[in-house]
Amino acid sequence: MLRLLTTSALTLAIAIPVAGPLAAQDTVCGPDIASGQWISDAADTSDIATADTYAEQMALVLNGNEYIALFSLSADADIRIEAAARGNGDAVLRVLDASGTEVATDDDSGGNGAARIETPLSAGTYCAIVRSFDDSPMTAFVRVGLTEMEALTPGMDAAQMPADLVQGCTDATDLGVLGATALRSSSSAADQPFASFTLNAATAISITAVNSDADPTLKLINADGEILSENDDSD
Repeated sequence: MLRLLTTSALTLAIAIPVAGPLAAQDTVCGPDIASGQWISDAADTSDIATADTYAEQMALVLNGNEYIALFSLSADADIRIEAAARGNGDAVLRVLDASGTEVATDDDSGGNGAARIETPLSAGTYCAIVRSFDDSPMTAFVRVGLTEMEALTPGMDAAQMPADLVQGCTDATDLGVLGATALRSSSSAADQPFASFTLNAATAISITAVNSDADPTLKLINADGEILSENDDSD
């Protein structure tokens, strides 16, 4: 489940096309990731599991490119990765492991358009990949730390939830109890902007919204009105 300023060591990174390898960079996270900048400038200082505080960089994402921050864990740990764009930018965040497998993705869970991922990760090397949602030029702060360290983003919570969401959840169409059979609805967002369901036991679930002619956005809200997760482009 998906769960931004005091700065420690702040590094500026620029995501632009280059003809050759960038200085002080390494290739990790699978064959599709050409290079990345260690979140604390060097591999030996980018072990978040042993760091005293979070690591942070400011990234300039230009020309529709991606910014890639590398970090490592010498031991299993609960990690928070955040990306907060300045101004009207909208940061989208992905996390890949050393093999290039995507382990988490987020768009708006940091609140105010910022991306935020809180997840347990095993020891290893990871890439935090940040792009601009609409490929426009963007300046963003990127922070990686343990979940008990100071957060960069405010996060999504009930206090931030607009009144129309509260009312919409109250009036939502009841899809029933999610059990062995998946619950489905084919109504348009205009006709059915909210749908509710019930779990009869704790379980891992997947929620998907698909439209070949549009770009759906999902919010998952619990019975107390808390936004548990929000996603736009996981696929």
